Amino acid sequence: MDTTTISRLAAATPDTRNRVVDLYRAVAIGVVVLGHWLMAAVVVRDGELAMANTLDLVPPLQGLTWVLQVMPLFFLVGGYANATSWRSARAKGDTWATWQRARLRRLMTPVLPLLIAWLAICSVGVAAGVSPDLLRTASQSALVPTWFLAAYVLVVAVAPVTLALWERYGWWSFVGGMAVAAVVDLVSISTGSILVGFLNYLFVWASVHQLGYAWRDGALDGARRRLALSALGLAAVSALVWVGPYPVGMVGTGQPVENSYPARVTLLFLGMFQIGLALLADPRREPAAVGRMLRTTRGTGLLATTRLRWLRPAGVSSPRVIVVVTPSR
Repeated sequence: MDTTTISRLAAATPDTRNRVVDLYRAVAIGVVVLGHWLMAAVVVRDGELAMANTLDLVPPLQGLTWVLQVMPLFFLVGGYANATSWRSARAKGDTWATWQRARLRRLMTPVLPLLIAWLAICSVGVAAGVSPDLLRTASQSALVPTWFLAAYVLVVAVAPVTLALWERYGWWSFVGGMAVAAVVDLVSISTGSILVGFLNYLFVWASVHQLGYAWRDGALDGARRRLALSALGLAAVSALVWVGPYPVGMVGTGQPVENSYPARVTLLFLGMFQIGLALLADPRREPAAVGRMLRTTRGTGLLATTRLRWLRPAGVSSPRVIVVVTPSR
């Protein structure tokens, strides 16, 4: 997408749009791509190349995922945007189905070309004799964003309901979602049922999504509230990792209990920590930063979904990965 197209998109964007939403989305996309690129390692075992995870090879680096796991920021800006969009549609008399169709079209349009392109890449790989295991691992890594899309589509589907709960009960609706997520974790971990844990793809991310409603409605205005949100989140996630069954890594690292597969309540508290800090750093607090922010974010938010889908496969295919040589086993 060239600068002319971006300029045209930016010119069509109303000045009333909150550019910080676009800025946080763009930053989150950059961190996601960087994080997955850094985690991709090529290991030489018995003279053959194999995909590996840097976090498995160097466990102390797992602490970095408290910064690199930025999916909460996507759901924050999604909550802000969906609250604005649904209220506008509701005021015009649009139905849930009409609104949902428009949102899904915007989300799904970039995905089909990606799937077709990756299918072609894998077909060429098979014909060239590339190891099926390597192709499978590369595909799982390249298509990581699609799990986010599945969870986000689910959250968007119930957004009119969760927004209504927020409008009626305020912070109690958020506390309720947090409590349900905690109960799901308790049942899932105590019984070893990963299927029960899958429910938290809805409850955890819908709760983070509600923080976007809070931001949109001014319920997180003021440094004191934002600092309190961040401190509470940090204290809770630290306690759960310290005394509970949850690992340090906030992404999949092959532990008996994972924080991201399925989503756990730790990601909700991590989101509170990150979101409080992100809002404290709102560049609109500094007048000199506003102009730079407008130049940086005009048009970028409109390309976010496409970038996230395509930059991840590009990172997988890039030769700039970590090469680790291990002894034969």
